[in-house]
Amino acid sequence: MPGAPYPPGTGHQPIPTTRKAPDMRLDDSTDLGPNAYAAYGRAVGFRTHDGRPMPMWEALGDTIQNGWRAVAAEIIAYLADAAQEADDQDSTDGQTAAAAAATGGQEPSQGRVVLAGINTLDNNGSPAAPAIITRVWTNGVINVRVQPDSDLPSVRATSLSYVDTVDDLTPGRWTWPPSA
Repeated sequence: MPGAPYPPGTGHQPIPTTRKAPDMRLDDSTDLGPNAYAAYGRAVGFRTHDGRPMPMWEALGDTIQNGWRAVAAEIIAYLADAAQEADDQDSTDGQTAAAAAATGGQEPSQGRVVLAGINTLDNNGSPAAPAIITRVWTNGVINVRVQPDSDLPSVRATSLSYVDTVDDLTPGRWTWPPSA
């Protein structure tokens, strides 16, 4: 019988096997222990470590059966964790793409240099000053440490919004430095 977990003539009854996706939902009535035991049997030719035929599932006793159930539960937990990590990564990738789209195709990150809008009186007449990103929020909003072109100390500016060009800069806004 193709796909049967036990070869013909071994005395074992086939256990239906259904491949499920890692995000499957199992309730307490789902018993994958027999399936795990059958998969192990297929892998070792239905022989024990000393070459004898493997006992049938029903003959294993509660301790061994519960051990195989624990193995199956551990695999399910591992697959659920892996699926969650993949979902989390997909979510992060989507956020990264959205951040880049909202900020002129580049992604702001801590430590990068940008231009921040500043009062021209505090910046030797210029409306733009270099700033180092100290925190990245969502949708292109950042916190920075602004370095004015004057004797004034650096200034912390929070929740700056992105604008496309230096000409659009005003206090509370930031943009990327123009390309050389």
